[in-house]
Amino acid sequence: MVRILVVDDRPEIRTSVREYVETQPGWEVCGEAADGEQAVEAASTLRPSIVILDVHLPGITGFDAARQILKTSPDIPILIPSIHDDPRYADAARDCGARGFLNKCNADELLVPAISRLLLGEVYFPQLATVESSRDSLIKKLK
Repeated sequence: MVRILVVDDRPEIRTSVREYVETQPGWEVCGEAADGEQAVEAASTLRPSIVILDVHLPGITGFDAARQILKTSPDIPILIPSIHDDPRYADAARDCGARGFLNKCNADELLVPAISRLLLGEVYFPQLATVESSRDSLIKKLK
């Protein structure tokens, strides 16, 4: 069973994520948290297979919560969804140890593939790939 901890300060987002991921066979939401401190505690006590951790939370940020979770549980993959499509957020997610980042606007179509990749031990940063591929294309055109 894949056990997922969902962390977002908005209850409607947590409910939506729960309803969406629990349509996948063998996936369950084992817990929810509304702020960074609760996320750190829940990750420690529940030992989820993966944590879906929002960036903007009351108290400590999702980035800081990720760092704290990974200090005690480095094997738990963390996926950070954000409303920000800025590559700097994806960079910050990677820098804090998260293994994935996605834009919440695309979550309906990308959440399951992102979780699946992380569960396979892979990383998921489509924003960075898009930026890097755009940069590489521009460099080729300039040559």
